[in-house]
Amino acid sequence: MTNMQSSMNAKIPKKIIEEIYHSSKKIYGKSLILLWKEAEKKNTSKILISVPKKKIKKAVDRNYIKRIIREICREMNNNAFASMSKPIWLILIYNKTTKPKFNKLNIELSNLFQTLMNNINENN
Repeated sequence: MTNMQSSMNAKIPKKIIEEIYHSSKKIYGKSLILLWKEAEKKNTSKILISVPKKKIKKAVDRNYIKRIIREICREMNNNAFASMSKPIWLILIYNKTTKPKFNKLNIELSNLFQTLMNNINENN
């Protein structure tokens, strides 16, 4: 069982971030891209949220989107990540040019996490 709550604010080392970008598995949604890789050893699961400056110009809007995604991940923490046997590293990239509605983003993230769980269960 992994604890995503304690690692929400924990940083992922730069070396591992580069490794995830280059050799991870990807799941595409309408406005989000999810990159994931199983964590090495007995690390905790961690999430990195990226909202590119090229897509969303205002920092206020980028922070708002990150806050929404963080809140959705916190709500899903109990359901989605409790069933995982191995910790994983996730990178969520917001890939639209407009601010999302909370409900639409919640549905999309739920679908992405469900796909992620299916992929993890297939690999094990």
